[in-house]
Amino acid sequence: MARIYFFQPISVMYFSEGLHEQCGVFAIRTQDELATLKAKIGTDELVHRGQTSCGFDYRDVGGEIVPPFLSSGPSHTSFRELDFESMKSHFAMGHNRYGTQGDRQDLRYAHPQLYDSPRGSIAVMFNGHIANAMQMKKEMESGGIVFGLPDSDLEVLGKLIASHDNPLDGFRAVREKAIGSYAIVVLTREGIYAMRDP
Repeated sequence: MARIYFFQPISVMYFSEGLHEQCGVFAIRTQDELATLKAKIGTDELVHRGQTSCGFDYRDVGGEIVPPFLSSGPSHTSFRELDFESMKSHFAMGHNRYGTQGDRQDLRYAHPQLYDSPRGSIAVMFNGHIANAMQMKKEMESGGIVFGLPDSDLEVLGKLIASHDNPLDGFRAVREKAIGSYAIVVLTREGIYAMRDP
C-alpha cells in the first residue's frame, strides 16, 4: 500500500495578506484516481506564487512515474490541451516557478524534474534557495556526478536525493549538507515524500 511520507512534520504557517511570489509547490494523494486533475486545480490556486514556468507530474495507476509536463508561463494558462481527468493517478504534484536562476524560458529549470535513482525514476520539485548549492555541486562532481545546468539548486538537490537508496536517506543528506531555506517534494513509485528545512 502506497503512503505519503513526511521526513519532518509540517508545522502550521501563518500567512500575511498580500502577494507572495516564491515558487508554489503542491502535492496530493487521493483515494479516487483524480490526483492529477486535483493537482492541476491546486497548482492553479497557487499561481500567484510564480509565473515564470510550471509543471506537473504523476504516478500512473500502474505505479510508473510519467515524464513531467512542463510549460513556460503560469499554470492557469498552460496545458489547456491536456485532459487531466484521463490521467488516472492516486499521486500527483504541481509547481509554479518564480524564476531566480537560469534562463527564465529554459524548461530545464522548470519543476518537477526526473532523476534516476537506485529505485527507478523519481520526480523532484522544490521551493527555496540553497546558499551553498555551488559548493555542494563541486563536491558531488568530484564524486563522479554529472550536471547539465550551471546554476540549478533543483538539480543539486535532485541528484543528491537520487544518489541514495531511498528518499529518506536523501533527505538526511540534504539536511546535513544544504544551507538555506527550502521545501522539497519527491514523487516515487512508493508515494510522495516531503521535507522542509529545519
